[in-house]
Amino acid sequence: MRLLLIIAVLILCSSVSVASQIESMQLKGEGDVSFLGFIKVYDAYLYLDSDTVKNDVLNPEISKCLKLQYDVSLSKENFIEGATTVLVKQHSTELLESLQPEVEKLHNAYQPVEEGDVYTLCYDANSSTTTLSLNNSELTSITSEPFSSLYFGIWLSEKDPIDEDLRNDLLHSVD
Repeated sequence: MRLLLIIAVLILCSSVSVASQIESMQLKGEGDVSFLGFIKVYDAYLYLDSDTVKNDVLNPEISKCLKLQYDVSLSKENFIEGATTVLVKQHSTELLESLQPEVEKLHNAYQPVEEGDVYTLCYDANSSTTTLSLNNSELTSITSEPFSSLYFGIWLSEKDPIDEDLRNDLLHSVD
């Protein structure tokens, strides 16, 4: 019984952590991603501190959260394949190899999603920690400034983001 109570408290604390981090930020942009131009895959929301400028969005001194709400079911393999495809386009083999343990840790934490599920990827600049949550339950956290810039770059990098229109929509209100 005590173990169940401890687990319940840990789950509650992890969901409060993600929610409180997003609440301390401002919604700066939102957009969606479609497959073949007409099958909506997810809605995306970018939260940043109010004074963040566009050129600093991937700076490890900037806290950020990216919330993705899914309209379709996807497998763990879909996430890994999509992320890997973009990362290989964006970065050198040397950089990817140097951050491979962090990337694998995040990829191993992915879970399949159904319509309505929400992944949240948050980076806390104070602790240099990136946290992945599914439906407000923390799946993993990774302490690494370079990893944060690398992984958020999938959506926010100027070089080969997963979707150029989505990047523009997410950064729409960022000066």
